[in-house]
Amino acid sequence: MSQYRSLMGLMDDTRRQMEYLVGEALGTPGEAMSGGWRPPTDVYECDDCLVIKMEVGGLRTGDTEITLEGDLLTIRGSRKDDCPREKKVFHQMEVRYGRFEKRIRIQGCFDDQNIEARIENGFLTLVILKCQPPKQQPSRASFRV
Repeated sequence: MSQYRSLMGLMDDTRRQMEYLVGEALGTPGEAMSGGWRPPTDVYECDDCLVIKMEVGGLRTGDTEITLEGDLLTIRGSRKDDCPREKKVFHQMEVRYGRFEKRIRIQGCFDDQNIEARIENGFLTLVILKCQPPKQQPSRASFRV
C-alpha cells in the first residue's frame, strides 16, 4: 500500500509542476482564452526604492494603466499590431499582441503617491520610493492605586 501512496504522491507532484510550467508559458486560462499575454518582468529593491522593469516592446506612452491598491500593483495595457499589410500566411508567429495584465504584490512601506513610470527602449520601468514606516508613539499610561 505504501508504494501505491508514493506513486500517487509522485503523480500529484508532477501534475502540480506541469500546471505551473503551463501557467508560466501560457498565463492563466483566462489570459490564454482572451488572447492575453504576460510580459517578462523583473522586480527588485534598492536602498531607497522598489523597481519594476517589464519588457513591453512596441508599447507607447498611454497604452498602459497602473493601479496600486494596498499591496497589490496592477499593470494593464494593450499592444497593437500596426502592420500596414494584410497577413495571408504565417511562417512564424512569436510576438504577442493584445491585452495584458500583470499583478505584483509589494511588501514594505512605499510612497504610493510618488510612482515614476516611463517607457524607454522597449521597457516599462516603475520606480516606487520607499517611505519611513510610521513611528509608533510610546504608550503612555498613568494611574493611581
